[in-house]
Amino acid sequence: ARDRRSKGWTMAPPAKTPRRGYSTDETEEIYNALMFLANEFEEDNAPLQAVRCYEALCLKDLTLLPVPEARARVRLASLLLQYTDNVHRAKQHLETCMMLLKNVHGYEKLKCQTFSGLARCYRLFGRDVRMSWLNATTSGLDLARQAEKKYPDEREDWVTWQFHFMMDRADLYMVYCDFAAAERELAAGAALARETGMSEVAVAFALARLQRAIAQRGAGEGPGAGEMDAAKAAEDAVNALEEAVGEEAAAPARLHLHVLRTLGNLAAGNVHATAEVPKIVARLVKSIEGKTDDEIEEAHAYKWLPVRATIALAKLLTGESLRPLGKFSEARRDLEEAMDQCDAALKHLGVMPEGGDADAKAIVEQEQLIAEQRAAMEKEGSPSGRGGSKTSPRGKTKGKRSRGGKKADADEETEDQPPLPPKRQWVGSEIDLAPRTANDAKPYLHIRMLALQGLVGADLTATKLSLAAARTEQMRAMVESYPRTLRGYASVADHAEGQVLHSLGMHEEAAARFAAAAAAAESFGPDAMRDIAAVCGGLSELAEGSPGGISRALDLVRPVLKRHEAMQAAAVAGADEKTGEKDASALPNFAHQAAALFVSGYANIVKGDAAQEAKPKLSKALKLAHTQCCNHQLVAQSLSLIGTIVLDTRGGDLSQSLDMLQSSFTLSKAQEDMPAQLGCLDSLLRLHRIRGSDQEEQDALVSYHRRKASAYQSLVRAALEDEERLARITNGGIHLDDAEEMEVDEDET
Repeated sequence: ARDRRSKGWTMAPPAKTPRRGYSTDETEEIYNALMFLANEFEEDNAPLQAVRCYEALCLKDLTLLPVPEARARVRLASLLLQYTDNVHRAKQHLETCMMLLKNVHGYEKLKCQTFSGLARCYRLFGRDVRMSWLNATTSGLDLARQAEKKYPDEREDWVTWQFHFMMDRADLYMVYCDFAAAERELAAGAALARETGMSEVAVAFALARLQRAIAQRGAGEGPGAGEMDAAKAAEDAVNALEEAVGEEAAAPARLHLHVLRTLGNLAAGNVHATAEVPKIVARLVKSIEGKTDDEIEEAHAYKWLPVRATIALAKLLTGESLRPLGKFSEARRDLEEAMDQCDAALKHLGVMPEGGDADAKAIVEQEQLIAEQRAAMEKEGSPSGRGGSKTSPRGKTKGKRSRGGKKADADEETEDQPPLPPKRQWVGSEIDLAPRTANDAKPYLHIRMLALQGLVGADLTATKLSLAAARTEQMRAMVESYPRTLRGYASVADHAEGQVLHSLGMHEEAAARFAAAAAAAESFGPDAMRDIAAVCGGLSELAEGSPGGISRALDLVRPVLKRHEAMQAAAVAGADEKTGEKDASALPNFAHQAAALFVSGYANIVKGDAAQEAKPKLSKALKLAHTQCCNHQLVAQSLSLIGTIVLDTRGGDLSQSLDMLQSSFTLSKAQEDMPAQLGCLDSLLRLHRIRGSDQEEQDALVSYHRRKASAYQSLVRAALEDEERLARITNGGIHLDDAEEMEVDEDET
């Protein structure tokens, strides 16, 4: 430092080059050139280059007029929201646009674009900016209505903007379960669509109203939801669209309607109403399979979800409509296809479905790409692929020594070598999920969880115990990796773990997992899981066999039955005055009602009150399971218990008991339900002894029972061998005592 001072050097930084100013003409030329380049890049599907052009226009070096700068910022924000996770940056550009256009008269379309972009940003940010989201959509809607009056020649454009903001406002109200406000917005949009004769828009609003009614019922606010009326209005709207544009062009709308109708029926436990749905949905899905979103938009008059999401949801619902019928091979096929669609979409988004080490995943993927490049070069017969040189893991050729002992030139070393593929940034946990990626990935994560739940149920009914346990671990991995995004599905994972433990005879542990599922459903939803978890917990308590278990089981089931009775009363109170039909939206889920009656009846049998109290409840459960739920497993179990009651109480009149037990056994055998088969065989053996049947027939039954029991015990032992897995399933994952991170709003990630 002394030497520098002695020579007269200073420590001052070098002087900055003065910023060059541009004339008005130069600024206009630069603006036009960069806007032209950005537009060309967008058309060539090069969004990042377009972003750079727009960002150059937003620099302080250029002094633009408010409107041109606002145009550039709106386009920049749109690209950032569509292709990147820079939601905060997009919001800043749009807020700057608001300031630029504040005192500018006219330019309503540009202002509507700004309000629309801001509303999208606020939606991604979650609950903390709810009022900002509402203000943006309200301001945009008001502006579009004013512009419609101001520019009557452009009415169609401004009505389209009104539709956009109405649907956005309805979506906001749906997110916050304000169903009455959502219905007001959707009804207004539907009326405007009818007035303007826009059949495609009318279908969109009609289907949205049906979706609102289904969501309202699922949220426990069924009375007055008007699901039947909404379904009829949606059917009429789709029929009108088909008449206007043809069945082929309206196929996505028809598929959307069938998916929503199936969703509503399954939410009501009415599997009987979905009997013809799988064939219809399969035909409609074929009309969109293999097409891109752009191709569907060009070929069809209506576009709903992205192709993969549409197919995944359709396959999930058809699989769930087939599963209660015991059609497990078809159900598994559809549910696994739904998972495949979700996995493909999540891979495209860079999201690991079950979490994991994102860096390790990126390295593995990069190595796979390098290997593919090498294989392609060897196939083409390039010099580097003929063994003349070796390629290092970093994609560079190791230098060969020349005859003189020196390495070849660097240019010769890397000749014919492909560029090193970049590492992809993967998401392996909740903390890695940026707002836009979280929003795009959420539907696929939800569908994947529900598909796994359906597969666990099918596997357990068919006594595939080890496979069910493995799928349960997949569900737990998903919930632990994305606890806030999937917080509403924590109860689903707990319930699946309880089912597995109950099937393995670990009834005390199963009851604990069912209790955890009920508690998680109470805190985070879904509400329907609270009741079914309590019912299944009661069944595990009964299987435990102690007097205390019977009492706890009844304590769990009685509140569920009381809620069902209250819902029945509400349905009667809301009956149509003209037809006298009950309010279907207020009725309890038929499957849950049948399960609660079954467990209550079984508890009465264990108590010893079989004839007086158990049989009426089991008979009602059987009727619901047969006519509405179409649940073959529940039908078989109810027949078995009623047949046993008849066997115990009727003495010599055994024909009715025999018919019931044989029917139960036939259904259980078709479903490969080995525990149910063994229970039926026990009762049949006792019946044949009472009847004094031929000894040879009895011996055959005993031998068959022994073989079945041996096979079942082998399956149970195989599933129990993995003690570490059982310990993980028993312990579950996130507990309510440690669930602080789940309390954070799911939209903040």
